[in-house]
Amino acid sequence: MSTDRPRSGAGAADADEAFRLVAQATSFATGEDFFRRLVRSLASVLDVQVAFVTEVIGEGLRVRMLASWERGRFAENVEFDASVTPCRDVLDGRFTHYDDGVAELFPEDKYLAREGIRSYLGVPLRDREDRVTLGHLAIMDSRPFATDERSLLVLQIIGARARGELEHLRLENALRDSEQRLSTVLGSAMDAIVTIDADDRIVLYNDAAEQIFACPRDSALGTDFARFMSGKLRRFYAEFRRDFAEPGSRRRRFWVPPGLTALRGDGSEFPIDATISPLELDRRPCFTFIL
Repeated sequence: MSTDRPRSGAGAADADEAFRLVAQATSFATGEDFFRRLVRSLASVLDVQVAFVTEVIGEGLRVRMLASWERGRFAENVEFDASVTPCRDVLDGRFTHYDDGVAELFPEDKYLAREGIRSYLGVPLRDREDRVTLGHLAIMDSRPFATDERSLLVLQIIGARARGELEHLRLENALRDSEQRLSTVLGSAMDAIVTIDADDRIVLYNDAAEQIFACPRDSALGTDFARFMSGKLRRFYAEFRRDFAEPGSRRRRFWVPPGLTALRGDGSEFPIDATISPLELDRRPCFTFIL
């Protein structure tokens, strides 16, 4: 790839097509697979050599790669201090673009000089309240890279999708850690315990749930809980969610009305006696069913 042919920002039609192709490549992916598909497709459609996405670790500017595509291959996911890199302003919540000469601006970032990187564009991944930067999405190239407001908007939209997936991943990891710490309790519980996130995806599913729903944990985690709900239970749950969203709602635990049913993995129906309880993880609502 030439190092002196300038890259220019996409026009409206090109930007729309770039977004469509990236969305298409990631539409059925979740978790780590989503991030790998994201950086690979983003590098391809924008014709850049490097694309990567990170998450912030603890406080400060320490980040961990979630996926990195460099010159036609996936690179190792590493941790690094972003304070001496062009990523530092992005992690402060600002869109950051250097169309050329980025290596000279950040001489302490040895990677830029070693790889001949000249241009950089980074997008922050901020939380839903737009308060905390969770990580960032960035592209780099050994050629100059000009951009425009349309290109930035496309990257912002793609970044919002990446932010949502990062929030899901963090939630799942937090619940996985909790499940490991409480594995003895959950494993011995006779009741099925199922926790779903704000998008109704299953993030916790204990041994009893495997038996009651006749569905292995690996086949249930990450899927929509609606697959296990009968029509009446879906309607009850939708009403519960509407009531819970009302300002001033104090509902903390609620018995599912008698006479409702759930579905096993094979689609067969069975009666349930259950409670549903809301909780909050990473400032996002979740709901736990105990059956």
